[in-house]
Amino acid sequence: MERLRRENVQLRRDNKAPTRREVRRQQLTEAVTEEFAKSGGTYGSPKIWITLVRQGWRVSVNTIAKLMAELGLIARNVRRRRGLTRPGKRLVSLDFVHRDFTAEEPDLVWCGDMTEIVTGEGNLYLATVIDLFSRRLLGYAMGARHDADLVVAALNMAAATRGGDVRGVLFHSDRGSEYSSRKFHRAYRKLGVTQSMGRVGSCFDNAVSEAFNSVLKVECVHRRTFTTRTEAGSGSRPGSPTSTTQDGYTACAAGRARSTTNTTTKPASPRKWLHRKAFTFGGD
Repeated sequence: MERLRRENVQLRRDNKAPTRREVRRQQLTEAVTEEFAKSGGTYGSPKIWITLVRQGWRVSVNTIAKLMAELGLIARNVRRRRGLTRPGKRLVSLDFVHRDFTAEEPDLVWCGDMTEIVTGEGNLYLATVIDLFSRRLLGYAMGARHDADLVVAALNMAAATRGGDVRGVLFHSDRGSEYSSRKFHRAYRKLGVTQSMGRVGSCFDNAVSEAFNSVLKVECVHRRTFTTRTEAGSGSRPGSPTSTTQDGYTACAAGRARSTTNTTTKPASPRKWLHRKAFTFGGD
C-alpha cells in the first residue's frame, strides 16, 4: 500500500507542468548554448553575459558562469608567448599615456600596434589604429612586410576616417622599429599628430592594442588555417563576415569598454586630456 502511494505521488510530480522558474532556466540554457556555438567556442561567461543582456535578459554574470560549467562549455584559451624585446639605440618619444587608457572625447588619444598572421605563403602583417574614447577601430593596413609603409597607411586611413583634419591627436604605440622610423615621423608630423611611446618589452604600456590583437587572434585567426595571404586578409579583416569585431566587440575592449561608434571629425587638442598630467610635451 505504501509503495502504491509513493508511485502515485511520483506520477503526479512527473505530470506536473513546469514552473516559471524552470521554463526560464531552460530558455536561458538554450540561449547560452546558442551564443557559445555562434562564437565558435571562443566566448567565455563575460562576453556571453553581455550579449544576453543586450538581448534583454536580466541575469548575472555569475549565473552564466555556473550554467556554462554545468553544461561543460569551456572557452578557447589565449596562447601565451614570451617576448625577448631589448632596447635599441634609436631616439624615441616620451610616454605621455602612462597606462591611462581613457579619454574625455573622441580624437584625443589614439593607439596603434602591429601583429602577424601565419599563412601557407608566409606571414601577413596587420597594423591598426584605435580611438581610446570609443574603442573604435579607425584605420588598419595589411601587407607581406612589417615596415614603416604599413603603419603609415594605417595612420593615414584613421585620419581619412576622421575627415583628414586630426591636428592635436596624441598617438601612442610601442617602440617598434616601424613607429620609430623616419618615414613614420614625417607622416605624423605632417598630420599634426603628437607621438607617445611606451617602454620596451612591456605589453601593458600599450594594453588596448595588445588586447585587440589577442582577441582577434583567438576569435578569428587561431580557429582557421589560411593557405594564402589573400585568404587571411579577407578572413581576419575587421568588419568582415568572419570577424567578430563587427558585433561591437572591438577586441581592445574585450566586451568591457564602450562600444559606441562616434563619427565626429572635429579636430581636438590634447590639452584637455593632459591638463591633469604633471608633464609637458617634449621630444618628437
